[in-house]
Amino acid sequence: LAFSLNNLGYYLLDIWWITREQFFSYLYFPNALLSAPLFYYYVSLYLNPKKKFSTGEKGLFIPFILAFLLCSSYKIAKPLGYENESYYTFLSALPNLVEFAGIVFTQVVLIVSFLKVRNFEKKPHDSNNIMAQSGLRWLKWIIICLLILCLLWLFEMVDSVMKGQTRAFYMLWIGMSVMTYWFGHIGIYKFGIIEERKNIR
Repeated sequence: LAFSLNNLGYYLLDIWWITREQFFSYLYFPNALLSAPLFYYYVSLYLNPKKKFSTGEKGLFIPFILAFLLCSSYKIAKPLGYENESYYTFLSALPNLVEFAGIVFTQVVLIVSFLKVRNFEKKPHDSNNIMAQSGLRWLKWIIICLLILCLLWLFEMVDSVMKGQTRAFYMLWIGMSVMTYWFGHIGIYKFGIIEERKNIR
């Protein structure tokens, strides 16, 4: 939902239906810092449904929480008439900062997730391990595709900030949307297969 809302906001901003201030005040959501930890948690729980997350792993949500609080402070301060030019100048740059931070953060999380999947495959599993039997190639391919999209995301962000050009952002959004729904579809399908195998046993 947050991903779709962000895409809608950026589209309305690009076609000048809303101003940048309206976008930031009503539609902006720091999704770039939320998707990565959610993906990591999904991968971890998919590999080990009984996993207990460490304090460090829970800390993956800290960047999103900080960005969310800053965005929320803007959304509250503006209607209340708070006047502080330096405050608003700082927050006006927040979307770009979040995007660049999100690119680096997402790439790191994707690489860690890929290594986690590969290490899981290398471990010896008994014949009753349903997860090992279901195959994880699909998950590794999704991670690789997302890493490629992250590189495109980085290129477009640099082009957007340095040159004001956004030539491939729509292709990027389409690619991200396809990957998101594909990931959801396959994830649900694989989960269903695993549950069926559990019931059979």
